[in-house]
Amino acid sequence: MVTLIIGKKGTGKTKKLINLATEAVESSKGNVVVIEKGSKLTYDVSHKARLIDTEQYAITGYDAFFGFLSGLCAGNYDVTDVLVDSTLKIGGQDFTAFAAFIEKINVLATKTDTKFTFLVSADASELPQSLDALKAVHDADIWHLDLKPANILIDKSGIVKLIDFGASKQLNAQKGGATTST
Repeated sequence: MVTLIIGKKGTGKTKKLINLATEAVESSKGNVVVIEKGSKLTYDVSHKARLIDTEQYAITGYDAFFGFLSGLCAGNYDVTDVLVDSTLKIGGQDFTAFAAFIEKINVLATKTDTKFTFLVSADASELPQSLDALKAVHDADIWHLDLKPANILIDKSGIVKLIDFGASKQLNAQKGGATTST
């Protein structure tokens, strides 16, 4: 699952992240990872969570960041939650690249059964419409497992449409599990 916490600077996003990290540490049966740029959360995040400063690993750009997160999940099968502060400072201000990054993270989250939370210091209106379409699909408890540019269409009025749900997963809230849709 991928969650975006969006808002301008000073709207309380980091405080929400700290609270989510605390809740995850208390409820998770695996490891919780908090990622930041710099070391400002050192005393705010529980010592039970792994705190990573991206500056220590020279991570710049969304491709490098995706590779880092993929490696984190591949090397640690018990990571249940990854919470990221300052996402745009790590990956950059290119919102199109950010949308592509989130699409790849969505697939990674499904494959690894990891919850990702990203803080985005921007107004929601600044973000690409493809993220709105993805949010609508997630709100319907559907995980599109084949998001790529070919499966994102824009109609004549500029509305983004997601297509090809052949590889998707319908989350079933009643049974608490997931079923694969074909």
